[in-house]
Amino acid sequence: MLLKGRSRRKKVLGVPLPRGIAGANLADVDVKSAVKTVGKASKRFGQTTKSVSKNMERVGDQAERMGKALG
Repeated sequence: MLLKGRSRRKKVLGVPLPRGIAGANLADVDVKSAVKTVGKASKRFGQTTKSVSKNMERVGDQAERMGKALG
């Protein structure tokens, strides 16, 4: 029960926001930390989309081979 009561950090694109961004005024934002977080998120997004693209290509190739084998 104690663990449920803990507040969690907000996430954007699966990346936890620094504590300074989660509930602060715009004047209190640590710009360097925010830029670093956005950079990590964009890198992770790029890796994910690349992985999905490779998997889709692989599935398409397998479907094509199955079509040739059955046809």
